[in-house]
Amino acid sequence: ELPDLPASKNPYLYPNAHMLTADKITPLENVGWKSANFSQVTPGWKSETEGATMTFEVEASSIGVCLERWQSSATSIIEIQVDEEEPVRITATQASGQLTDPVIVADNIRKGRHTVRITALGQADGADSSEIRLCALLVSD
Repeated sequence: ELPDLPASKNPYLYPNAHMLTADKITPLENVGWKSANFSQVTPGWKSETEGATMTFEVEASSIGVCLERWQSSATSIIEIQVDEEEPVRITATQASGQLTDPVIVADNIRKGRHTVRITALGQADGADSSEIRLCALLVSD
């Protein structure tokens, strides 16, 4: 007998994961983020403002984000906090190419309603841009 598949972490592999783009979810709070279209997953949100925040409520047992990341010397940092858990920090720059691979920020959490707060922390030392491109929230129930 084969074991059960693990919980969904990628909407392309498991049917119970959903990408919530800007046309599918509205932030409860939005300070400093603008709606934007990207090359792969769209529409999303973009910010170039340090301290820009968005807050969402989602129904999920696993939560992630999809960022459009590109090769650059820029190193922008985004922080995601789910409920009162420890925030997760992610850089918006990759070593090569453009990626929208999901980054899971809360896994195996209590199934139900959760608050997700996203903050643009600006650029790291030596960076040439503070732009963040948030394509979607990724939720699985």
